[in-house]
Parts: sequence; structure tokens; C-alpha cells
Amino acid sequence: MYNYVKYQIYLEEPLKMGKQGNQDNEESLSYIAGSTLRGAVIGKAINTWFENYIGDLSEDPLYSDILFKKTKFYDAYLAHEGKSLIPVPGVYYADKHDVRRAEHESEKTGSSQMAVHSCGILGEKPVQGEQRIDTGKFCLLKQDELRIKNVKKEANLHIALAQGEEKSKMFRYEAIAKGQTFVGLIQCRSEEDALKYKNLLENAVIYLGGSKGSGYGRCIITKAECISWESARQEFAGFNEQQNTNNALVIYALSNLILTDEWGKPTGRLSEKFLEERLGICNVQLKQVYLSTFRTSGFNHTWKARQIQQTAVSAGSVYLYTFDGTLDAEKVSKLEEDGIGVRKTEGFGRILINLPLGQKIKLQLEDEKDNFNLTPLTEKEKNALELISAQIIEKREKEIIEMAANDTAQRNVGISAMFSITQISRLYFFLYEQQVMGKESIESQKEKIKFFLRKEIKSFTKEAYQNVTFIMGVDEKNRSNRANMETILTQMLDDTVSPDTWHTKLCMRTEELFEGICGKERSPYEVKGEFLRAVLYNLMRMEDGGK
Repeated sequence: MYNYVKYQIYLEEPLKMGKQGNQDNEESLSYIAGSTLRGAVIGKAINTWFENYIGDLSEDPLYSDILFKKTKFYDAYLAHEGKSLIPVPGVYYADKHDVRRAEHESEKTGSSQMAVHSCGILGEKPVQGEQRIDTGKFCLLKQDELRIKNVKKEANLHIALAQGEEKSKMFRYEAIAKGQTFVGLIQCRSEEDALKYKNLLENAVIYLGGSKGSGYGRCIITKAECISWESARQEFAGFNEQQNTNNALVIYALSNLILTDEWGKPTGRLSEKFLEERLGICNVQLKQVYLSTFRTSGFNHTWKARQIQQTAVSAGSVYLYTFDGTLDAEKVSKLEEDGIGVRKTEGFGRILINLPLGQKIKLQLEDEKDNFNLTPLTEKEKNALELISAQIIEKREKEIIEMAANDTAQRNVGISAMFSITQISRLYFFLYEQQVMGKESIESQKEKIKFFLRKEIKSFTKEAYQNVTFIMGVDEKNRSNRANMETILTQMLDDTVSPDTWHTKLCMRTEELFEGICGKERSPYEVKGEFLRAVLYNLMRMEDGGK
């Protein structure tokens, strides 16, 4: 039999325990992964036990056996009164309308109750109108009451400041909130090994998860003790007994499972032959499964590379088998301790057999409310808000300008009869080049436009600019603004013209949306230039000028 170390982890800082996802918006797991704990504890062990080691460390049996081959680091789950909660078993169902009512009541009052029933013992199937209860959360069983608890999380915005010509980038991290306690277990090959880990972890400070240099990941081991498997099974609050199910075998996934068949092919179930051999029973048949799956991956910081993606069965999944014969308590206990599947040293593969799942129970939702103390914004938070507001303003301005430009182009659809597509496109690309020139001052850009009007355009194009009248559709109340292209270009160069002109009304339309919001100030010249380019672009795409 194995020996175990139970330890409690208190989060002094938020813990970034990211799911697989995009880097700009990363969601968090609701538990501390065994692979993360394994890496942190092994690193601490190497620095403590082998600090003055001389020679090839990998050849030392203590290093290879204790740290890698013979020790399992289980996922750490949310604690309640010193015991570990477990993922909500996937067998509990309730009427969907009752679920919504209970959730709404829980949000308002902090708790609510409703009746649920279990489909996991006798194989009853859920009826129409029912839904599964809160998968992905944690629970404890107290008499006939199933209590569901949430892991508190928080989301923080961060900014990667621009380097050189790059733009500053904003991204969001979701993390497990600080101030919570989790319970972890380490399975060791001997009492001596367990004592080594217990002494190593007691009152230790460890850093877990990502962004450890940015205010994340500092944790304290508040308690560590050596226990037996019988005591370890008592750690699962309310689910610490085995139920006599009359030739029904209920296998509950206490952690995520990565399963393969006898040929190494990924699968989502345990084979009947495997259970017959391990438990000494016969005629095993799978009757019902309540499971969900996901794609698991990870990042190995030692190798600086991602692990391969694998399909895993989610914790909380339940398998229901029938069999002939009698279950032997020792064999059941041995299978629970050994676990199933692959990557068991990283917390995968934990199961419990014949949990007391009950039939008809009450479900208690607990939604603890956080008390927030308002504090002044830090400089980093102020910078984040300014970046957000600038991005919102820029996006909304573009929307307004594009709408006004499209309206103007629609009202001037017949202009292609007087302007050739070449004349329109030449002016468009000239103005586009001025926009792309980036670092040139506005005054320099204006001088180039003046030179373009005086020297570079041919006389018949200049004549068209002077004679063709545009209807400027930028004012919703008055759409009778008219101007020729020469006037428009001249006004574009002048930032101090009458407030009745088309471009001033356009600027006012953008400004009124953002009153009181700090954002990047843009000159009327920039707004007018973007609008005019958008008008010309729309004209080029018109059916009559699309060639």
C-alpha cells in the first residue's frame, strides 16, 4: 500500500492557472493542476535535497525514483472545513426551470435550494426538460443535501507596452482569486518518502502557475501531514463511504482521465475485461455513461515546449456497469489507489468506486458575495483605462466616418459620368499615401497636397475638380451641403473654417459620442482626410465605376 501527504495551499496572490486558449483572453481552471504542483515541488526538492550534489543527478536513485517514477501529485481542489471538495458528479439532474429559478435566487440572496435526483445508481435516464447540474464546480454531501460551491475568480487587464514601432497590446488574464485554500495529496511509495515531502512542504512558500513575476502565484503551505489511504478517502467531504449497489458498479472520475485501450488507442471508457481482471468479477457490462470530454494540453517550462494535445474525460464523469460476483474490498481499494489511464503522476486517472450518490436529494447553491473595498486606481490601471477608451473611440469614429462616407458616395453615384475612374482613383491613392506616411508632420502632408493641386494634376482634371459638385451627406438634419472637389480639398487643408461646413459637422458627430472620455485627440485635418478617402473608396467600388 502507498503512503500519502495531505497539504493545504493558501493563495496569497491570484493564481494564473490557464486553460488552453488564445493569449489575449485566457480563462482559468477551477483547481490547481497536479502537473503544476509536481513541477513546483520537484524544483523545491532538487534545490533542497541535492543542493551540494556532485555528479550526474539523473543517476541517483533518490532523484529518479522519488521525484519521477514512484510519486503521484494529485490535483488540488477547493477546501471546506479542512477537507477536499470534489467535482460535481455528472449524474444529478433537475428541471431546467427550477435550475434557473435557484440560480437567480442564489445571486440575489446568496443561497437557494431545489430538489434533484440521481441517475447514477439504477441507470434511470433524465427525462425531457431536465438538465445536468453544475458540472465543472465543486460540492460536498451532507446527509441528504448536496452543497455546491464556486471557486472565486478574478479577471485582470494587462498592457504590453509598445517597443519601437509596435503598438501597445492589451490582454486579459482570468485567475483563481487570492485568499482561498485548496487541499492537495501526494502519493508516495513508502512512509519514509512521505515524511521527506511532509518536511519539505511544511510552512513552505511556493510559486505556482503563470506570470509569477507579475503579481501572480505566491502560495503558502499552511499544513502538511502524513496519512494513510483510508484517511485520504475520508478527505472527500461527505463522499467518504462506499455504497452497496447490488451488483451495480459505479465508477466516478475524481480527476480528469486520459484513457487508452489495450492497443494504446484513445478511448472514453474502461474496458469490461480490465475491470474483470482487476476486481475479480465476471460478466461486466456497461449500462450507462454520464461524461463530458475536452482537449488537454500543457506547457513544459523545462523543455520550453507545449505538450501534445490529448482527449480527456472530464472530472465528475460517471460510468455505470453491472456484473456478476462479489466485490472484494481490498481489490476495490487497490484499484482506487493505482488509478487508471496515463499521466497519473500529474494528477490524471483518479477514481472512486461506488460513491454514496443517493437517489433523491436536495441541492444547496451557495453564492458567496465578495466585499469590495474601493481603492484609488494605480498608474497601471489608469494606463489600461486610457488604452481601452482610446480603442473604443477609434473604433466608433471609424464607424461614423464610414457611414457618412457611404451616404455621401450613394448621393453622388452619378458622379462617375463627370469623373473618370482614373481621376477618382488617382486622388484616392495620393491621399492614401499621405496617410501611410505616418511620421510626416501634418504641415508637410498639407504642402504635398497643395503641390499636387498646383502642379501634378492635368488641366482637365483640375477643371473637373472645380466644376463637379458633391452632395455632402454628413448631417442627418440637413443634407443640402454642397461643395466642389477643389473647395473640399482647400477646406481640408484649413483647420479654422466656419462651423457650418461639412467637415465641422462630421467632427461634432464624433465628439458628442465621447464627451467626458479621455482619448487621443485628432485634428480636423485627420478626420476630414479619413472621410474623404472613404468617400473616394466607395465611389471606386460603385457599379458604374467598378472597372
